Amino acid sequence: MDGAAYWPDGADGFFETMGSTHDAELARYDAVLFFETAAGRRSGLRGRQPLPNRDQRGGTRDSTPRLHGLWSSHPDFHLVPHHESFLRKITVGLSLMESIVASNRRR
Repeated sequence: MDGAAYWPDGADGFFETMGSTHDAELARYDAVLFFETAAGRRSGLRGRQPLPNRDQRGGTRDSTPRLHGLWSSHPDFHLVPHHESFLRKITVGLSLMESIVASNRRR
């Protein structure tokens, strides 16, 4: 599904070419954990200079808003926000994952 964020004809063109729909692709996932990137932020990871997010043509662009837009309509969407500490970000993600797995076991 991430490919739709980069498709030259936009997301609708992507799904049409793939013979699918946005809703059909979302339905393949029980839950979505979306890790926000440091791209487009003034600061990257702690202790490092920010690096631009480069596309294949060499230009700088942040795909996070497009990717977020594609995934965020999932009914069990969880955002893991950018944090200067990568360890903190992963810890938050793992905690969310544990909660999701535990709640799915109860169903």
